[in-house]
Amino acid sequence: MRCRWRQTVPHRSLAGKNACRVYFGGQRLRYPKRQRQEVYRWIRDLAINISIGAGKDTIDPAAWRTAAKKWLVKNGMIRIQMAGKVLPDFPSKLCHN
Repeated sequence: MRCRWRQTVPHRSLAGKNACRVYFGGQRLRYPKRQRQEVYRWIRDLAINISIGAGKDTIDPAAWRTAAKKWLVKNGMIRIQMAGKVLPDFPSKLCHN
């Protein structure tokens, strides 16, 4: 797959690669159809439970996103941590107010 951006900038934090190369350059996860169906069912069932708990009779998109995030965290695909100090931190001298 080719990057859409013609001019890409390498970053130190990405080991000298640009964001497109990091995203598309590595090994991709490949699940067989049966495993994909199990993942779908797990996310769907949790989304149904979340929607029912919120008093809705259909699966709410927010419930689906929450369930998908929960699956990603549970399976080590993503990590969620408490946010620290938000950057950039502008000194009050540079602010217009």
